Amino acid sequence: MAIAASSGAVLLAVVIIAFFYHLSKKKMAGSAARFAVMFVASAAVYAIEGGNVPFLAVGSILFYLVGILYGTSAEFYASAAGILYALAAAFYTLPALAVQPVLFGLLASVKPARADIPRSNLEREVKRDVFQISIGILPILAFYFIGMGYAPIILIILVMLGAIIASQTASKKGKGAIERFLSGMEREYVHFGDGAMWLAIGALTAAAVLANSYYIALAMVAVFIGDAVATIAGIRLGGMKLPYNRKKRLSGLVANFVVVGIIGYFVVGPVLGFAVAAISAIIESIKLPIDDNFAVALAVAIVLAAA
Repeated sequence: MAIAASSGAVLLAVVIIAFFYHLSKKKMAGSAARFAVMFVASAAVYAIEGGNVPFLAVGSILFYLVGILYGTSAEFYASAAGILYALAAAFYTLPALAVQPVLFGLLASVKPARADIPRSNLEREVKRDVFQISIGILPILAFYFIGMGYAPIILIILVMLGAIIASQTASKKGKGAIERFLSGMEREYVHFGDGAMWLAIGALTAAAVLANSYYIALAMVAVFIGDAVATIAGIRLGGMKLPYNRKKRLSGLVANFVVVGIIGYFVVGPVLGFAVAAISAIIESIKLPIDDNFAVALAVAIVLAAA
């Protein structure tokens, strides 16, 4: 039931990001334009890898709607349909290929811009990152222990459940206990759920271009745990600021490298494990025009795919 990653899948990810950067800088480039470019570019590779192109079309459109209808009742039902899509994928097509429509649809629907973290919100940021680590444990364990058979389906379902909860939170505006809990961790100056969406896209990126479930698990360690540890260490430990990014600290970079490296040592061995840790720590520490969760996932996936 698993599919072998091809060089075309990795190339596809790079091409999609290149188009994404290019189109995001054009006034005419709305989310629909990005969606069209991504779908056309991905359909050929998807067919070569043995996927069902109509299945790709339905899934891509469905998850694109999840993104653009965010915070509405229609988005709630689209997310519920996404769960049914994931369950159908377990029987209708290869589970590993089912991740790609989710990635393409969501990626086309979001904006790449993010703001910096104000000093007054640092404690809130720590709470966010602790929560990020906790929710990342399940998909990491799924890919490590279950493998490529059903772990991709579990990941899609988790993403859709997260979309449903976030949609309810955005619509209720903190009226319920869950809504107050989640709203209390969100940054006040960004659209609610922006960070969580990029986190999901980062995880989906790794799962879409890698065939080895251990590699995917390690990539998710870098995205869910390494990134969060870097922020927590930078805030709690302080210390010297990085010369190339004054908003990041050396303590965060080192913590990211050590934690991901140690876990990587046991998952894929010392050489590859610490190589991934180095890439993860460096990319996370650089100031980029897109979310670091996505950038780290893409960089780590490319390294692991080439290993």
